[in-house]
Amino acid sequence: MKPLIIGIDPGTTAAYGAIDFEGNVISIGSKKDFSISEMISTIMYLGDPIVIGTDKKEVPSFIRSISQKLGAKVFTPSYDTKKGEKKRIVKQNGFLKLTKNAHEIDALASAFFALSEYRPLVKKIMHTLNKQNLIDVMDEVIPLVILDSLSIHTAIQLIENKDTKEIEKIKKKRVRSLTPPKELTKLQKEILLLRIHNFRLKQKLMMLENQLHKEQNNKPDIDSETKKFLTFKENRILFFEKKIKKLEKDNLSLDSLNNRLNSFIADMNGKVLIKKLKNLGRSHFDLKQKSLNISDEDVLMVEDLSSVSSAVVNILDKKNIRILIQSNKSNKELGKKFIILPQKELRLIETDRYALVDSNELDRSVAHHKKNKKIDKDSLKDLVQEYRKKRVI
Repeated sequence: MKPLIIGIDPGTTAAYGAIDFEGNVISIGSKKDFSISEMISTIMYLGDPIVIGTDKKEVPSFIRSISQKLGAKVFTPSYDTKKGEKKRIVKQNGFLKLTKNAHEIDALASAFFALSEYRPLVKKIMHTLNKQNLIDVMDEVIPLVILDSLSIHTAIQLIENKDTKEIEKIKKKRVRSLTPPKELTKLQKEILLLRIHNFRLKQKLMMLENQLHKEQNNKPDIDSETKKFLTFKENRILFFEKKIKKLEKDNLSLDSLNNRLNSFIADMNGKVLIKKLKNLGRSHFDLKQKSLNISDEDVLMVEDLSSVSSAVVNILDKKNIRILIQSNKSNKELGKKFIILPQKELRLIETDRYALVDSNELDRSVAHHKKNKKIDKDSLKDLVQEYRKKRVI
């Protein structure tokens, strides 16, 4: 993995800027409520974090925690750097146009401040490797020299001799409290890859614009093919930005759904689980029977009881399913074989596929409807005793 310097700007909206030791920007990103575990996963997906940079003299706890978990060195300036300084160093390196907000500027500036500190050492490493015609092992030498305080020659010797056991032994001493990072979801990986791809497109476009700007001094007009190419690049960037926004929106929706499901699960104690159906038609029931695992003595909520198959009624009878909750259209005939409870009479906690109701509340509602309704005694013998057997979670 490529060794990286990561600048981090913590806060409600946190940001990172990832650069390599040659000063190339790999990725920039920012997000509201960026958790430590999520940032660690993102950073490790980009490369091997060797140095974590901050723009503060005192190391923020957010950065200290990340550096400890990654076993990375922390660079801090001798004073809290000013806004103008941070903007200037990002601009000097030619990446200001690629940042979206002040948080990303601060994070990228922190990475470049750290690079300034390590640049003399990196130049020395490059010079030594060039002399020995070993520049291709630079990515392996840098971590050994910076993180493990090995001399350049010792690091090169270990790599040349392919002393993997010794190298692994050295690497194990680096990390003090690293736990496996949270695996990025497929959607998060796709967003990150799109960010990197879009970022590189912007870099290319910026280079082309700079080149054209220089050529304008010699040529009065930009050639039509070049204009088409620029327009194509700009449209590609807009396309990827829209796609990123859509994916981020999808990711937020998934997070929200996950939170709802976690809350739903937490509320299950002492509740009856209800499985939701649109109707009691055969094709719909067969589909839902598999996905919801409709089992003996379940309680079902049905949106439209007017759509019903006799085959489904027989299946419900065999499964000892006696209680139906009506959420919309009713069916008087079914009322002779089942206890049908109106949804509005129950306080339910719902998701798209399931609902929960307090067991005592359901008991009272069943008792009330059994008392006030004439029910087919043969079909509903010992109804309450039957449905109580396995219903409470």
